[in-house]
Amino acid sequence: MDAGIAAVCGALAGAVATVGASFATGRSQREGARIAARTEHQRQRREKREPAYSELIDAANALRQATGMLWPFYEPGGSSGFTPERLDAYRDCVKRLQAAWKDVHLAGPKAVSIPATRIKKAAESTQWAVTMLEFYKTRTEIPGAQQEREIHALALAEAIMEIVDLIPEFADLAQEALDDAGV
Repeated sequence: MDAGIAAVCGALAGAVATVGASFATGRSQREGARIAARTEHQRQRREKREPAYSELIDAANALRQATGMLWPFYEPGGSSGFTPERLDAYRDCVKRLQAAWKDVHLAGPKAVSIPATRIKKAAESTQWAVTMLEFYKTRTEIPGAQQEREIHALALAEAIMEIVDLIPEFADLAQEALDDAGV
């Protein structure tokens, strides 16, 4: 009987060890699959972020150039850069930047979205300044029109300089986000 009990106990120990090993193996495989899925997710996020970040930088530079083409903003009795073609090009650049901002904002992370939002707000400031410059360009008879043009020309220049200053900050944070495995 002792040999029978020993055989049963041995078989039971073997069964328990087999079940334990299969649980450990299953858990290890699940953990490996989770790590692989996380890595793939990070790769996919990084692939979406890089073109979004690049487009925002390109759109901000295009806006800066299009705004420069509007110069001179006004010259009473003279020529102005405010031609319909240049204004259309400028407005297209603003729309492009707003679309790029949306993509960056959705792609994240927040550290990158913050300077992107500041760039977008500066672009919106250029819109107001350009609208007001366009308004006062043709209304020289309004008292204070010259002073208003100067105020809005300065506001436009300040907004563009803010965009120029924010581009490197945005680019550095974008590069960090891409280097940090998509976190």
